Amino acid sequence: MTKTTYRKANSLEAFLWASMGKSAQITISTQQTLSDLLEIYANGHHGKTDLYRDVAARLSKVARKEPAWKEDYIQAVAVGTKTPSKRFARAVEILAATIDGIPAAIADTEPVLIHARPGTVQPGALLVGESVNCHYPPCMIHFIPTHPRMIYCPLHRDPKTRR
Repeated sequence: MTKTTYRKANSLEAFLWASMGKSAQITISTQQTLSDLLEIYANGHHGKTDLYRDVAARLSKVARKEPAWKEDYIQAVAVGTKTPSKRFARAVEILAATIDGIPAAIADTEPVLIHARPGTVQPGALLVGESVNCHYPPCMIHFIPTHPRMIYCPLHRDPKTRR
């Protein structure tokens, strides 16, 4: 049975505190969390197939998965006959967090240590760019480019500094 970490929070602020290591985390199985989600979304559906199809669509949207998971996969994970993929387990965790009022964009993040100039990045800020390696061979700096063609870190963007 796959274990997943589910951060239980009642608000965005509580989630941010938890993501900074200020609160304990509860570990429960993906199967149990999925069962809880199915119970929450059960109202208004005409049978289990309709429910599984709806939850599959919600999970696929959260995970940005195309093609979407099928209802039989949802059912197999829910009853324990299939082990969920890591991507599916993460989608279940994110969808469960959104029920507690945490936006999916925040729930789909992880806390990391970054270095920034004083006052430029607030604690708990959401950084949406991807870091890249500086293209100057001796440089070991990873940075978030501010332009698509930016390939050198701020220390080596001037060609004179790369000699």
